[in-house]
Amino acid sequence: MYLTIFSPLITCPWQSRIRATILLALVLPLYQATGGADLVILPSQEVNLGTFPAEAAQTASFTVSNSTDRVIRLRSPESCCAMIEPVLFGNEIMPGKCIPLDVLIEPGSLTGPFRKSFALKSHHTAASPITLWISGTAEPAIFLPTSHLLAGWTEQGKPWSTNMTIKVRSDMTGKLQADTRSNIGLKTEVKGSSNSTYTLYFDAPAHQAPTNWYGTVTLSVTGTNGAASCQVQLDGCIGGSLLPQAQKLTLTKNQSSISFNLARKYPSPPPAVPAALTINNAHVQIKDAPSSQTGMSRITLVFDNIFLEQLQQEVRIPLRLQAADCTPAPIIIEYLSR
Repeated sequence: MYLTIFSPLITCPWQSRIRATILLALVLPLYQATGGADLVILPSQEVNLGTFPAEAAQTASFTVSNSTDRVIRLRSPESCCAMIEPVLFGNEIMPGKCIPLDVLIEPGSLTGPFRKSFALKSHHTAASPITLWISGTAEPAIFLPTSHLLAGWTEQGKPWSTNMTIKVRSDMTGKLQADTRSNIGLKTEVKGSSNSTYTLYFDAPAHQAPTNWYGTVTLSVTGTNGAASCQVQLDGCIGGSLLPQAQKLTLTKNQSSISFNLARKYPSPPPAVPAALTINNAHVQIKDAPSSQTGMSRITLVFDNIFLEQLQQEVRIPLRLQAADCTPAPIIIEYLSR
């Protein structure tokens, strides 16, 4: 028994729907004991879609033909991932007939070179699945060196700035523009257009208070209604950071204190004398013992009876470690009754 899928014919790699056919032979020898079957593929099982715009939907189409004198029943195709969606137009192929099999690629789901597979299998219990492949290159409208920019640590009272080189696909006739949102007043500016190359400038104003900051810059090409767009995520820290060994600490019965290691991360150079460490609860005493290792200390929290009684009732109490030169660090004290 033979199942035939005709070989691919690709006329243009930029077409949104590419008809492809390949020849598939499914040899289904009959076994009296099991009624099983083996599946064999001839001569090819991969379709290359070439290079196409990443923001454009693509469809690779197969034609599945049954050249035997028996009915072949197929299961629903199983994709390797959510980025491609094989659609089988029917699950039963009569002798001498054929059915279409499309593979849909959603706009923007793939970027750069790719090779994805899906499995096609008959209802014969012993039949091996046929693995078919779709490959190609989804070329984005906007090429970014990175989509996540880590600003690191910035000294209090000093501004921060950097820039990024961005390329736009040659067929994009519109201009590159940026929409910026952040919690510290981040500003961006797009300059230049030489051979579809731009420079994106980032500028954050000076802040006196230590804080963790973040921003999102949405880049788009005018005239594409947002189809040609991408985002750059940014985050950083002004001042230092308090990094406790663990954010959840367990306190058991008859225990009134707990100790843990604390690291302080600062912009370079670090302060000669770190700011004093405090905690946002009057019923907790904090002891800070510096370690021989730079930026490390051993912290001990001592709890009074009022705090301990409250902890037994509420089971968990959130606290916040604070220092004038660092962003606060949340910790949770959890009561373990046994």
